[in-house]
Amino acid sequence: MSKHYPLPPNYNQLIRKRLAWIFMYYKSRNVSKVCKYFGIARKTFYKWLNRYEASGKDQQSLLDSSKRPKNSPKETKEDLQKLIVRLRKSTHMGPDRLKSFLKKDYGVSLSRATI
Repeated sequence: MSKHYPLPPNYNQLIRKRLAWIFMYYKSRNVSKVCKYFGIARKTFYKWLNRYEASGKDQQSLLDSSKRPKNSPKETKEDLQKLIVRLRKSTHMGPDRLKSFLKKDYGVSLSRATI
């Protein structure tokens, strides 16, 4: 359940809908019939069927996975973020002046948009 957070408000409906596809397939063993009836692509159906079966038929596997990246390699380091916030509050400098200040005093080169 850890990779399926936060739950969408209509998660029960999503699970029921996708389970209906799968149960209809189990009953008829006809993918074309299921896809035509529900108006979905075969690729979509197989995606959810494979995910469901690979999870040991866990209904939570029928929820969408998070699209959030697992890491952000270009993210500004936390200590640098704290320094920028502290300087902005204490000096009341805008991003342009702060950019040159960081370069001159700290040797840090950041874009105006990052600041």
